[in-house]
Amino acid sequence: DMIVRTPMERLPVEDWQMCRVLSNLIDNAAEATEHAERKARVVRLVLDENEDEFFFRVGNNGPAVPQELAASIFSPGVSTKGEGRGMGLFIVREVVSSCGGTIECAASGDWTVFSGTLPKKKQG
Repeated sequence: DMIVRTPMERLPVEDWQMCRVLSNLIDNAAEATEHAERKARVVRLVLDENEDEFFFRVGNNGPAVPQELAASIFSPGVSTKGEGRGMGLFIVREVVSSCGGTIECAASGDWTVFSGTLPKKKQG
């Protein structure tokens, strides 16, 4: 499920870096839905912007991030998927933070959503 309301032009990060961010989040969301206990498995991507920022959200209806990992989910080596993993969300945080953006994870009801912002480059 995709809702795209912006072409995300003039990002404060290289295009390939934004691809790394979104592909990590989408891959994680898709993998999380494999463990959903319902028939309809959904991954939702939202891209939007306002005057000052770009917004992105990637949500899924798979199991929530375990509470004991929630505070450290963006740290290197932290994973719900076993040993030898846990760099994807760290990379996401590093790319987003490098330009002054934000990233967070929240669970509500049947949804886990990773939400981020990127500041717009100032013209001129």
